[in-house]
Amino acid sequence: MIRRLLSVSSAAALAGAAVITPAQAVAAVPAAAVAPALISAPLNSLPAAPTVQPVSDPPGPGAGRDSSGRRVPAAVQGRLRGTVVAKTKGISWVRCGAAQCTTVQVPLDYAKPAAGTVDLTVSRRPADNPKGRIGLLFTNPGGPGGPAAYTVGTFAQVLGRDARARFDIIGVNPRGTGDDQPALCEGKPGQKVPDDPGWVFPTNAAQVTAQLAIDAFNRGLCKNSKPAILSHMSSGDSARDIDAVRAALGERRINYYGISYGSHLGATYSQLFPRRVRTMVVDGTLDSVAWTTGRGDAARTPMTARLGSQLGAQDALMSAIGECERLGPRYCAEHKTIRADWAQLRKLKTAPIKLADDFYITYDVIVALTLGGLYDPEGVPDVLTMIHMFATMAKEGSTPAKQSVTQARLAYQVVQHRDEVNRRTRLGYNPPAAAEEEEPPATPMYFASFTGVVCDDGVGPADPQAWVRSAAIADRKAPGFGSLWTWSSSICAGWPFHSTGVYRGSFTKRAAGGLLIMNSTHDPATPYSGALKMRLLRPDSRIVTVPGWGHSVQDTSGCASRVRRDYLISGALPKRDRTCAHDHALFTRLN
Repeated sequence: MIRRLLSVSSAAALAGAAVITPAQAVAAVPAAAVAPALISAPLNSLPAAPTVQPVSDPPGPGAGRDSSGRRVPAAVQGRLRGTVVAKTKGISWVRCGAAQCTTVQVPLDYAKPAAGTVDLTVSRRPADNPKGRIGLLFTNPGGPGGPAAYTVGTFAQVLGRDARARFDIIGVNPRGTGDDQPALCEGKPGQKVPDDPGWVFPTNAAQVTAQLAIDAFNRGLCKNSKPAILSHMSSGDSARDIDAVRAALGERRINYYGISYGSHLGATYSQLFPRRVRTMVVDGTLDSVAWTTGRGDAARTPMTARLGSQLGAQDALMSAIGECERLGPRYCAEHKTIRADWAQLRKLKTAPIKLADDFYITYDVIVALTLGGLYDPEGVPDVLTMIHMFATMAKEGSTPAKQSVTQARLAYQVVQHRDEVNRRTRLGYNPPAAAEEEEPPATPMYFASFTGVVCDDGVGPADPQAWVRSAAIADRKAPGFGSLWTWSSSICAGWPFHSTGVYRGSFTKRAAGGLLIMNSTHDPATPYSGALKMRLLRPDSRIVTVPGWGHSVQDTSGCASRVRRDYLISGALPKRDRTCAHDHALFTRLN
């Protein structure tokens, strides 16, 4: 649920050339992540998008109230007369791996359907048992900015055999992502570009100044190049796209499974089109009120600070440390020092760790590596080992023992390798990470697939200094994580693009098929508190709580998977909220 920065190759880095530096843009999904979805069918080979004609839907929501009772005026909600596309004949599919792919053309602006169109890549994995087919199951892996057409195969594995048999599993690339008219801001050839800041988030006053400068430069690239898609990238627009695809495929209702940001996209769809929801599952659940308007005067705070993700990350790490201490040496070798080890690493703000010639680990990088490790529950023990090894080096000062350097390097490589694998294979896995150093392009570019959604959906301050203040406040309760999450949206200060189709609440409307909420209790990105708030917002919902770690539940709990399966197939919510155990313990016994 955060902008994606390219991960660095461990081997290249340890051979390499400089302090780890992050990309200052949202990176595209790695080529390996496309398999098996589109690897055998280049996008330029997809069938031409069918022409569709918009038809009127019932009027959109008027003035409502957020969950705190505060009135949200229609102007804030972006009230408009909603439209969907009419059922379209003649959709032609091509083979793309184990799936089928096509393009569907939808209005760029649903308020002005004649003002242009957008081509969306759609992938479909047909039901294994056509005679028992129930309908369409739309999926979204999060981001925002994750191209859902590329992850249908992974969703099919997570959802399990029974769901694969009964549903056509669908992925629709959100507008501005993937190769579908990407949200790309370009400058002029030879244009002077600010120096790459060289960090995941700033840790001192000089870095803050440089970060604000690069944010202003990238905003300027977008403002001057004016990609048309950037004025139509809100979650409301993407929810209407899902309904357009539903209509084009000739279905009356949808089923839906969304992870991380995909939970908010699903919640938005259920409010715009409540009668068209047969079933809806949200996993790793965002607080949609915090994502959009906030409560009370929270609009003065950046959205990425008011979400509370930093508190989720802090809780995930501290609770894992507490579990390590509780279990002791037979399960966790670092149990005696791990709490002090984490505190020790704050010194990296002024004294980076040298792992190899011209290769250093800085404080912001260790925070990002730790957060990424917390996304995957099976990687948490390796994260604690890495923290311990880095702390050992830090204690030894400028001349650490050779053995300490070797052990720290190995621990880093283990965590980094898991990160690289997870980015290709794990749904909802897109934490920030360091980037490979690259020569700047002749023409400066900024990929805004994350920014275009976040800055439009969330009401926030226009003053860049709000991010400086909010990061400092967030760090008081979640050192490091507060800055990391807050700064992830700093480009939104004064963002010049706003969609007429944005939807910012309310989020209390009942959907025909209800809502099933899933969350682990120690989620580092979408904290359990967000799931509880969604449960309270939606009286037609049930929650499946999984005590444990990791970002989203997915297939980590057989019990939770059965609850999800039964709901999707029967269409009936469980009679009560459920608690399900993780299948695998966080720490296994050491021999």
